[in-house]
Amino acid sequence: MRAPGASLQDGLARWIATAAMREEALEVAARAVFSKRGSANALCDRVAQGYARYAQHIASTAPSSLICADPDDQMFIDLALQQEAQWLLTRDKALLALASPALARGLRIARPQDIDIAAWLAA
Repeated sequence: MRAPGASLQDGLARWIATAAMREEALEVAARAVFSKRGSANALCDRVAQGYARYAQHIASTAPSSLICADPDDQMFIDLALQQEAQWLLTRDKALLALASPALARGLRIARPQDIDIAAWLAA
């Protein structure tokens, strides 16, 4: 079974992001839950390296008409719809709650561990 990360590494998928998304990811990685385990710095380093190596940076996003319950996560749905992405992989509950209305616009929102790898590669 092929993981989404392997598809990025092999150039079969694109990861699009903004600078604000990178900062949000670093902020989440630095939260107390990770620092208690003594791994926050290592996780922040891995997140930064992942963004530097794999993310295609987009300058900004236009607001979409699909509204996320968490304003901090709005940028993710806006970018996905603006770029006509086929997939938005997330573990965030507020974004996952938008799966049905997003699907009507051609965007599949799913947790990485729940996707059908064959569909991922075919989409």
